Amino acid sequence: MKTSTEVQVPRFAARIIPLMGQKVDDLAKLRSLIRQAQEAERQLTAEIVNYLNSTGLAALHGTRALARLETRTVTTVDAARFFGLVGPSALETMSVSFGAARRLVGAATLEAIAERKAQCLLRVEEIVPVARISGADRGPSEEE
Repeated sequence: MKTSTEVQVPRFAARIIPLMGQKVDDLAKLRSLIRQAQEAERQLTAEIVNYLNSTGLAALHGTRALARLETRTVTTVDAARFFGLVGPSALETMSVSFGAARRLVGAATLEAIAERKAQCLLRVEEIVPVARISGADRGPSEEE
C-alpha cells in the first residue's frame, strides 16, 4: 500500500521572532559543533587505532583516559535460512537495505515497489549574509 508523499506547506512564511530566532541560531551552532566534534572524533580514533595496531599494544593511557582495543562479536541472521525456518511471517521482522536493493533490481523497479511515508523533520540552515557571499566582508562603506 502506497502512502501519500505530500508534505504540508507551512501556513506562515519564516519570520524573525527575537527569542525564538536566537534559539534557531543556537540550534544551528550546536549542530555545527556536533558535526565538527564527530569529524575530530573519527580522525583521532583512526590515529589511535593505527598507532595501537602498528605498535602491537592493546591499550594506551593518557592522563585522563584509557584507550583499549577490544573485539566485539556482531550477530547477523541469514535471511534465507530464517525465511525457510519461519515462512512468510518472517517478512514482518525483516527490512531491506535500500542501497543494496537498488543495486540488485535497479532504481526504477525499486521505486515502483517502495512504500513512502511522510516524516516530520526540522532542517536548520545557516544564513550567510550577502556581504560575505559577494566578498564585500569589509564592513559598511563610507557611503552608507
